[in-house]
Amino acid sequence: MSWTGTAVSGSESDTGFLPSGGNPGEVLSIDADGRLVWMELPVPPESPVVLQEVSAFGVQPDKALVLGNVDTPLFEVACPAGSVATGKFVASIYASNGSNHQVRTALISYAIINKGGDVTADIREDNELFVSTMGNMSSTWNITPGATGAAVSVTANSTLVETVKTLRVVGFNTTLSQITPL
Repeated sequence: MSWTGTAVSGSESDTGFLPSGGNPGEVLSIDADGRLVWMELPVPPESPVVLQEVSAFGVQPDKALVLGNVDTPLFEVACPAGSVATGKFVASIYASNGSNHQVRTALISYAIINKGGDVTADIREDNELFVSTMGNMSSTWNITPGATGAAVSVTANSTLVETVKTLRVVGFNTTLSQITPL
């Protein structure tokens, strides 16, 4: 096999030859003598990163939220003594008064530690997006420690006099803890 190409100077034309052979999975390389040779791709060293299994969870689609500025329980995360539970979820809250609409979507992280029955938990909204035809909406995410885990809830407050307020949640449970919708 050969090809014709133009040298770097742009004024000369050279013909070169590819070595014969070449199998699927092989690449061209230059050997110690400067010749083109076919070789197998080197196998990369084992990665020091260990991928951990995660599980996905969801809360009842279009879960009705309590109208007005009232806390609504969503799900409970189990965290047995001597363990941790962590995860993230995406939540979308939709409110409407029939003619105007609002939607607020956010990524929320949670972490729970159970040290011999003493449960500590935190929850944080990492980022959010809000779109509305009128007014504003805010949400407050709550996590309440219990004896063997923590309950997650949300308070969503809209400036609309809502006739409908719903929530959709899809999450990733990074410690494979039991998630129970409330």
